[in-house]
Amino acid sequence: MQNLSRVTDASLAVMLQRAREQRRIRHTLAVLARLRPILELTSKMKASLRIQDYETLAVDYARLKHQSGKIANLAAPLKRVVTAGHEIAATANAELLRKLEDMSASVSDQKRAIDVLTALGLVEKPILTCLIKQFEYLERKLTEFEDSSPITSEEVMKECVAIAARFRNGLWGFICELFKTPAGSAAATSNAITSVEAERVQQQAWSILSKCTGLLERHASPPSALRLKLLNEAFRQFRCLKKCPNAATLNANIEQLNENFCDKFRTTITLGYLEQECQAAQSGLLAEYFEPVVTVLPSFSSEITLGTPNSSALTPTVMTGPRTKVQRVIVEARQAFDVIRNTSRVSSESKILLHRPSVFTTCATDVLQRWKGIWKNVGEALLDVLDVVDRNSARKSGETTAVSADTDVDFQFRTNLVQALEKHLRDMLSDFLDKVVDAFVAEITPPVLPESSTIGGVNHSWNGARVCILLAIVANCVELREKCLRIVDGWMAQLKHGNIDEDAYNNMLEHGRAATSGTRDLANVVQNVEIKCMDMYSSAHAEPLQKILRAGAAEEPFQSHNSNSSRHNSRTSRTGSVGSPVLVSNPVSMPSDPRQYVFTVLLQLITLRSEVEMSVGEYPQCWDYIRSVTDPLTAALADFLQTSVRRLEDSSSSLDGWKLCHLIVEVRFFQLALSDLMAEGTKTQLEELEKQLVQTKSGDQAANAGHVTLLNQMKHQTKLYLLALQQ
Repeated sequence: MQNLSRVTDASLAVMLQRAREQRRIRHTLAVLARLRPILELTSKMKASLRIQDYETLAVDYARLKHQSGKIANLAAPLKRVVTAGHEIAATANAELLRKLEDMSASVSDQKRAIDVLTALGLVEKPILTCLIKQFEYLERKLTEFEDSSPITSEEVMKECVAIAARFRNGLWGFICELFKTPAGSAAATSNAITSVEAERVQQQAWSILSKCTGLLERHASPPSALRLKLLNEAFRQFRCLKKCPNAATLNANIEQLNENFCDKFRTTITLGYLEQECQAAQSGLLAEYFEPVVTVLPSFSSEITLGTPNSSALTPTVMTGPRTKVQRVIVEARQAFDVIRNTSRVSSESKILLHRPSVFTTCATDVLQRWKGIWKNVGEALLDVLDVVDRNSARKSGETTAVSADTDVDFQFRTNLVQALEKHLRDMLSDFLDKVVDAFVAEITPPVLPESSTIGGVNHSWNGARVCILLAIVANCVELREKCLRIVDGWMAQLKHGNIDEDAYNNMLEHGRAATSGTRDLANVVQNVEIKCMDMYSSAHAEPLQKILRAGAAEEPFQSHNSNSSRHNSRTSRTGSVGSPVLVSNPVSMPSDPRQYVFTVLLQLITLRSEVEMSVGEYPQCWDYIRSVTDPLTAALADFLQTSVRRLEDSSSSLDGWKLCHLIVEVRFFQLALSDLMAEGTKTQLEELEKQLVQTKSGDQAANAGHVTLLNQMKHQTKLYLLALQQ
């Protein structure tokens, strides 16, 4: 019985123990079932940490902290769940802090990190922490740049521009967010800062910005297109920094930065770059034209053809040795005008078939190419730096006071830029044209010869024949004014008004210039050179014309002296039977041929007109230039005829009838043939002379009867003169 009782007791004890264990297990299972969501948070947090889903991790960690109070009094193993959750949150917090130090992280990533840090609550004032960490990183970076590092200036500037972009796109927004609540305010927020912290943030931010601008200024010289482009980006970033609330010191420093760096330094470096490029182009153009080179030169007149198989005038000439380009242009001009002069003498009854020589556009083309090179180098950079102005004005459209000040500064900067470009182009063009004109003038100026070598007017003849090369300069100047300056107008319009419509730009190039003040000054420079050359060209032909007229006046006594000589047939009637009874004893008094000086005058005027037409014939100024040359010459011709009439009135020679006939023919001929080449005053003068001569002839009744045949011959000769002049 005792054994049975012990077995029974033992069995009951086991059963009771099992019952207690079952109750404990059921209780544990019930507790686990109740706490299962909490216990699974750590595994979810680990999974979120692994995939860097910090937002979900922060939400789970907030739930864990909320439930931690319920399980604080439970067994230690459950407390370890909370501890593990804290450890996971700390790991995530550390990773997020490292992201705040990473400058390659985007602003959105940093904002997400700050939001998560705020949700985790493990870091006080996350924005301040973010700023401090990034400030420390940037200060280390700038210190490396200031040291003697092997990186280039462009690389330093790129890093500084990246820092400026980081400030504008991220840090500046964090600073403004941090300063929304005044320092030391009683308002309790997670990002509320003390006055000491606020001062520290402002000092660190300004220290970084000032170092950054200092490095940019130091490495921007000498300026280049790439460096100016980087500076423009920095200007754009800094000018977009808005005022931060409750940060008076920092705002004042930013205003000073904009004034000194974004305004003054921008103006200095941009104008310096523009001057550098323009001076380089000017030096290159002058070196191209006036520094000697060794070349084998074919004749430039090979482009000129007469439309005839005879090409002896076009035989290439080979020249070796040092020769400047301006000398080669002079050679080309001489060859071109020699062909023009020779062609005008071949046949005056047909059109001169010539291709326009390239010498008439060579200088203009070279100047335009240099200008295009300048615009290619600086145009995009200038438009980019002006685009900073436009974007900044648009950004501040709601800030009336700030916009007013900035607009005045930006307008002045734009004006200075346009004026500087115009000045450099004008100086370049003026210097170049002056030197070219000097070279041409030196070529046409006769050398100082012994007095005996100038007998017979050889020196004057040589000067008059060579002065026509100045028309090559005139042609290039007209090309500059009519074509090249339109392109410059387009550039000026873009600088003044920004990128203009392409169709409007092309229409301006085709139909006219924009008439900007800059190109008006350039046009004045070109026009002054044209006037100077045309004045020299016109004045150089005045003396040759006077020589021709003096020779014409000398024909009369020369004929009288040789009236019975073998020259009788050149100044007497070929019939020998027609004459006035009064003058029958002197056959010279019955002329049947015009005086030779008339043909020489015609040849000179035809040649001059041909030279001018071939130079600027395709431009509307052509006829004005022809008249500027022929008006004074025809005026001198009219004065000569009037002087001859006056002498005839005062003379009582037996040749008076002969002279009278010639003067009537010549006055009528010049009126008909040269009317387009005369001023109105000259036409009136010749009309009065004709009336005076007719009255004089009509008053001589004896001469009228003998001059019937001669009058018919005069009409016939007038027709021949007109045919000889037609082209």
